[in-house]
Amino acid sequence: MKRLRTFSISNSVMIRAPRARVFHALTDAAALASWWPKSAVSEPKRGGLLVFHWFGGSRIETRFGKFVRDVAVDFAFAHERVAFRLAPKGGFVSVRVTHSRVRWSADNIPEIVHIAQSWTFLLLNLKCVLESRKDLRQSR
Repeated sequence: MKRLRTFSISNSVMIRAPRARVFHALTDAAALASWWPKSAVSEPKRGGLLVFHWFGGSRIETRFGKFVRDVAVDFAFAHERVAFRLAPKGGFVSVRVTHSRVRWSADNIPEIVHIAQSWTFLLLNLKCVLESRKDLRQSR
């Protein structure tokens, strides 16, 4: 049996906001919808339900795995995993996202590029929403 090759994509952003507010934006349903999905359902606790409703009509239902208030949160994302880590840096919060278990194959390169580009945009949008209340998404 051939072993599936996977890898991780990481990106980070510095946000000028209290760490509790950033963590809230990663775990609260309405706050998530302000920068990422069209809407969400969230039970912000370890093992709590997390549902993303996308603009195209599809959805992903998952559960929070790691949940350390104001520090770290992760969840399964289809066959992959998404983890956020927060760390204070001066007057900023460093937000690092790691999207892991991404399948590696020549046929999967468009999806890999999509994941990398999406996190670049989403972290910038999170920063803009928290620092200036400006949502960069056009198709809301």
